[in-house]
Amino acid sequence: MIVDKITSSYSYRLLSNRIKQILYTIDPKIEINRTYKKAFGKYPNLKAPQDLIEKIYYMELYQDVSLWTLCADKYRMREYVAKKGLSQYLPKLLAVWRRPEDIDFSNLDSRFAIKLNNGCGDCYIVKDKNKVNIECIKEYFRRQLKIHIGYDNSQRHYLNIKPCIIAEELLEQDSIYKEISPNSLIDFKFWAFRGNVESCFVTYNRKGHHFYLDLKNIEWQSMPNYLVPNNMIKYNPSIDIPKPKCYEEMLHIVSLLSEDFPEVRIDLYSINGRPMIGEMTFSTGYGYFTHEYYQILGNKIIL
Repeated sequence: MIVDKITSSYSYRLLSNRIKQILYTIDPKIEINRTYKKAFGKYPNLKAPQDLIEKIYYMELYQDVSLWTLCADKYRMREYVAKKGLSQYLPKLLAVWRRPEDIDFSNLDSRFAIKLNNGCGDCYIVKDKNKVNIECIKEYFRRQLKIHIGYDNSQRHYLNIKPCIIAEELLEQDSIYKEISPNSLIDFKFWAFRGNVESCFVTYNRKGHHFYLDLKNIEWQSMPNYLVPNNMIKYNPSIDIPKPKCYEEMLHIVSLLSEDFPEVRIDLYSINGRPMIGEMTFSTGYGYFTHEYYQILGNKIIL
C-alpha cells in the first residue's frame, strides 16, 4: 500500500521540514551553511561566491527569483514554454486538482502519471487506474502537501508556488533504452547558462532514491572523473548511454528555455525519438559531483 510504504520515513521527513521552516524564519543562511558544510567540509562564501552552489544561494538570497518561481512550478512552467514556442514538447496535461479530495480518475485514460507542481520525487505512476486505490493516493498527496521543499536548503523560489496536483500522460521509454534502464525513464538533465548548453548528466534505472548516473560533455563524451558515486548513486563504466537520436533538437530546446537565466537545469526525455520536457530546476542537489566540477560550472555564472 502506498500509505504504508511512506509512513516511517514520512514522519521523519515532516519533522525535519518543520525544523527547517523554523530555522528559515530565523535566518535562511542557517540551513545553507549546514548543508554546504556537510557536503564540502567548509562554509559557503556568500559574500564572494565562486562555485555553482554558492552562486545559486547568492541569487536565492539577494536577487529577484520570481521567474524561477514560475518555471519551477511544473504546472505554470507551461506558460513559459508556450511563450518560447515549444508547447509541442510538453507531455499532455490530463487534469489539475487544487486539493487531494478533488482527485478524480473518471475522465482520465487508464495510464497516467500524477505529481505535485512544487514537489520533488513524488511522482506516482498509474499503469491501470482500475487497479489502484484512489483513497490511498489522495492520502499520499495530503501528506506530501504538508512538506514544503522550499525550506530544504532555503530554496526561496519554491515558497511562492501555489501548490496543486497534476496528471499527465504516461511517457514510454525509447526502445533503445529499455534494456539499459528497465525500471525508469532515462532522464537527460542539461545544465545551461544564458542559452549556452554546458553538459548533460544522465540518470537511469532508478529505484526510489537509488539510480545510476553518467555525466556527458556537449560532444557526448563521458566525464567520470567528476562523479562522486556512493551506495545510492552508482556509475557503471561498462554502460555507455547512447546519444539520443533527437540530441540536436534537445540542445535547441535547452538553449531557448535557458536564455533568460544565469543558470538552469532542464530535464528532458527521449520518447519515440522526440524530446519531451520534464521540468526546469534552478537549485541542485549535493553529492553527485566533485567540488572541482561545481567550480567549473560556477565560472559560467556572471552575477
